[in-house]
Amino acid sequence: MVPQTRHVDDLGFAVLSPDEQLLATGSWDKTLKIWDVRTGTILRSFRTDFGKPGEARWQGRERLVASDGPLVVVWDVITGRRLQVFDAGVTVNALDVLPSGEIVAIDKRRSMWVLSATATLVRDVHADTVASATAAEVAVVAGLGAAFVFNNQGDAQVLYRYGLDGSKPTTPWRIPERKGLSATSLAVAPDGAQVAIGYDDTVIEVRAMADGALLAELRGHDIDFAISPDGRTAAVATGDELQV
Repeated sequence: MVPQTRHVDDLGFAVLSPDEQLLATGSWDKTLKIWDVRTGTILRSFRTDFGKPGEARWQGRERLVASDGPLVVVWDVITGRRLQVFDAGVTVNALDVLPSGEIVAIDKRRSMWVLSATATLVRDVHADTVASATAAEVAVVAGLGAAFVFNNQGDAQVLYRYGLDGSKPTTPWRIPERKGLSATSLAVAPDGAQVAIGYDDTVIEVRAMADGALLAELRGHDIDFAISPDGRTAAVATGDELQV
């Protein structure tokens, strides 16, 4: 039986599996846990060498791709083994897994990397273009073939969309800035219809991708959040607690 010991330090990531039955969480307490979403029980728990757990995505049902500072790590969630590692040199801010199994990652310099399913470098995309945007938050959505960059520009907040194929970026919308507040997290629904922005006052704004219209406002987020593949469920991390 797996001990039902919860995380004892802040969460770095929380990510739902494609079938929404499992939830993977990585914490600064250096543990990786796999949860049953329906019952809330811990199915597997592993000690890791996490230094700075950040973004994570499932690669099938038995592997997890996670960032740890400058590293992109492929984990076996059955055994807890670290299978492959790619070192970007600086902190990785966002990543996602393409249908092909390839991994897309954006680092702190806003360079975009495309890696093989085993985390070896395939190509470097948008090394100059992405770097030109001083972004607060970034998100990669493999199913849309795009990366999204959200940042302040003067008195406005701007959402940029970059194609993973190297195409020129577009700007879906601009909204007035939230005075004195900074974005701390960004998530885009898999169908691209909605974008959620978390701020450091614990508010999450859900906006329409088409025009930036405010659709909903959620409260209580502190660390990070993730949107399920169907766009209907969110996992919200607050300190060492998790809400679904």
